[in-house]
Amino acid sequence: MKRLSLFCIGIYAIFTLTSILKLTAQEIPIQLQQRLEEAAEQGIYLEDEIETLEEARVAIRDSLWKNNPQILQEAQTKDGRLNINQATYEQFLALNTLTDNQIEEIMYYRYIRHGFKEAENLLLLPSMDMQTYRRLSPFICARPIKSKTLPSWHKILEYGQQQVIGDLMIPCYKRAGFEKPATATSKNINKYFQGDPWSQTIRYRWHYGQQLQAGLTVQQDAGEPFGRMGNDLGYDFISPYFFMKEVGRIEALAIGNYRADFGCGLVLNQGFSIGKYGGANTLFNYHPTLTKHSSSSESNFMQGIGATVRMGHSWHLTGLLSSRSIDATIIQDTITAIQETGYHRTWSEIDRKNAASQQVAASHIEYKPHNGAIFSIGSSLLYTHFDHPYWRPLRKYNKHYFRGQSLTAGSVDYNYHHQLWFLSGEFATDSQQGYALLQSVQYYPFNGWRLYSSIRYYSDHYHPLFANSLEEGGRIANEQGIYLGFEATPFAKTHVEGYVDYFRFPEPKYRASLPSDGIECALSIRYQAKRQWQLGLKYRFKSKGQNKTQESDEARQVMQQFLNLQFRGDITWKPTSTWQLQAKSYLTFAGYKDDKPQRGVLQVASLKYHPSIRPFQLTGQLAYFDTQGYNARIYLYEPGLLYHFSFPMLYGQGWRYTIISQWNLNPHIRLIAQWRESVYEDRMTISSGINEIKSNRQGEGLLQIQWHW
Repeated sequence: MKRLSLFCIGIYAIFTLTSILKLTAQEIPIQLQQRLEEAAEQGIYLEDEIETLEEARVAIRDSLWKNNPQILQEAQTKDGRLNINQATYEQFLALNTLTDNQIEEIMYYRYIRHGFKEAENLLLLPSMDMQTYRRLSPFICARPIKSKTLPSWHKILEYGQQQVIGDLMIPCYKRAGFEKPATATSKNINKYFQGDPWSQTIRYRWHYGQQLQAGLTVQQDAGEPFGRMGNDLGYDFISPYFFMKEVGRIEALAIGNYRADFGCGLVLNQGFSIGKYGGANTLFNYHPTLTKHSSSSESNFMQGIGATVRMGHSWHLTGLLSSRSIDATIIQDTITAIQETGYHRTWSEIDRKNAASQQVAASHIEYKPHNGAIFSIGSSLLYTHFDHPYWRPLRKYNKHYFRGQSLTAGSVDYNYHHQLWFLSGEFATDSQQGYALLQSVQYYPFNGWRLYSSIRYYSDHYHPLFANSLEEGGRIANEQGIYLGFEATPFAKTHVEGYVDYFRFPEPKYRASLPSDGIECALSIRYQAKRQWQLGLKYRFKSKGQNKTQESDEARQVMQQFLNLQFRGDITWKPTSTWQLQAKSYLTFAGYKDDKPQRGVLQVASLKYHPSIRPFQLTGQLAYFDTQGYNARIYLYEPGLLYHFSFPMLYGQGWRYTIISQWNLNPHIRLIAQWRESVYEDRMTISSGINEIKSNRQGEGLLQIQWHW
């Protein structure tokens, strides 16, 4: 394995050296970061086994952008057309006409040439064909960029739009935690929930285009008490925000709850990320960002004020201050654990609610000259302080984790784009002598092809409290690796992408009591046959060292390579613009190297009926799964309500189905209802402990009403 590591590093060195020696004069667009920020606002958590980036894009596009035409408002002219000189990446994507590469070329041309003089200039782009332009032309125009000044408050209040979205989830099953004993004692008080079995969320949003946004999100999880036991305002979670962007020298201003993202994410990244599965979109994250936190997620956000200010033409300064309460276990005036689940159902969970506080001060300064070349260099600084010392119980795998009351971290990041090549990287260090390095390079050898690579080196003493970037071990620490990937269009209507990732953990980690390593590779092929048919194939393999015994049984721990092999195929048929049918098949083998692997099979059929005129839509999905154990579990994307995304884990034997119906009652009110259920054929109880369901069925109804005016 050491020879393999040296071989991979050698390939990377040759690849990087070539990037310096073979620059040519051809202009190729920048690969912009597919941030999917709107998805992150909704608290999506995608498991390690997420299927493809493409499926995540489709889920978000269908469930959010396609059903929310207000996203186009800011860049629209009076006649309703989209101004291509001002539209954002998300607004172009919402047209459902342009590919990612075409959007990237538009954004790059607009940056270099300071806008389009006329819409016909789109035909100058290498990837723009006449057929695509003809489909776009009725909906776009090229107008001078609007002034970055706010209109009068009278106009803001008159033309601002408001929206209220209410969600209700009603379970048709009963968990053990809702079976309250006749008498509460110290032994059983944490074995039942204090609230009702349904959950609810209400979101209020006001916005004037995207320049001014304000809102409030309130949520109550199933089992949480309403209006009592510390919830004096009724709901367990209340999240307000105000956000302003592109007003004078202020590029962004966030007050209340918000999220921040600096550099490549080695110091601070609270945005949405699906890791290595995002390919180059994950590796090239190079713009400091502030955005509102309108999600119902109760963790991974700042609370206070943050701003990005433009100083002159080339300097950009971002600063933020945050002070928020966090859920923690405190023993003898010391924080021993921090909880981020957001659940406050039992007495012990309620006792941990807001038990500690965390203060954060951070800044990022970036230099980006406006000379036609794309180059920037930035520096980040972040200071974190807890009101109690944070001292985790010592375990073999966490001996290098952060322990203390304060931590300071800083970094230098850069990105450089020249013709066929794009390079970016970040070097970070902290006050406890840890460090992290991420270096990436991207190359366009010819039209339709893209190669990318990244090397990472995270020391075991680095303490990433807010880091989120390319990794395999779950933390930006104790990891070394090299990642090689490609995307290609070798033939018309065919798209191929794949990657190989070799990683190594020099010190013990969770579920690995000794130094370990592993490798992962994936290859996917997608073919568009005419306009009605689409075919897809994917292969994925991962080998990773981990313990065969439980973490608590240190005396009997044995390390072995855990292997996971998955095949997936899908076919989509869209006979008309109204109907779409899709079938998917999954085959998985998983287990330790010396054991017989467990097999998993999943068959999925889905149907969409989305007429363009009638006020009714219907979506359905039916899945049959048969796995030989938990190791062969399969994660499946499941359509849901607006701002709701689900990737249920399926193992054992049974069925999973969902039905969603949507009614547009009038131009201002939309009603969405969903029923989803799992039916198991190999068990009579589901889950365990306080979450146990004494049945082989788990069904729940969801109702959402949207009102905008």
